[in-house]
Amino acid sequence: MFPSIGKSFNQVGFGDNAYRRVWIRGDGIGTCAISPLGVNLFMKVVRWYRKAAEKGNVEAQRILGACYDDGDGVEKSPKDAVYWYRKAAEEGDPEAENSLGNCYEKGEGVEQSYDMAIYWYKKSAAQGHVMAQYNLGLAYYYGTGVEKDIQEARRWLELSSKQGFNLASRMLLKL
Repeated sequence: MFPSIGKSFNQVGFGDNAYRRVWIRGDGIGTCAISPLGVNLFMKVVRWYRKAAEKGNVEAQRILGACYDDGDGVEKSPKDAVYWYRKAAEEGDPEAENSLGNCYEKGEGVEQSYDMAIYWYKKSAAQGHVMAQYNLGLAYYYGTGVEKDIQEARRWLELSSKQGFNLASRMLLKL
């Protein structure tokens, strides 16, 4: 049973034949999957993410942002992705902060702003988010949104590399 919605896997279409079931915790949040038959199960899960996100669940807000970012279970909408990423980022979710930084860097769903990208990457990286650390390292290496600074690039790339992020390790070889 889903503790917060009171339905079993089968009642919402998640039978034993799914590669990955929706893993439900007490707050009703999980991950979504595609069944072996190719039936898209994301749409059924997104409905529950939206309910939780609208009630202020930060993880659901971030995941709903990712669904809109990728077009999983909903029509792809960069503006909606930014909306939900921002809600979660403003609550301090490091993954949402990094994702929002990506949106600003690429100009997807928002006007491109390297300053805002760096702002969100720094908030996320300060919490130890490996991708944000890598993104900051690249920004300092290339001088994107910040003054080019190889020492600062090295610092962020080393932090990312120490967490096992291979792209950061490879980038360090260039310094």
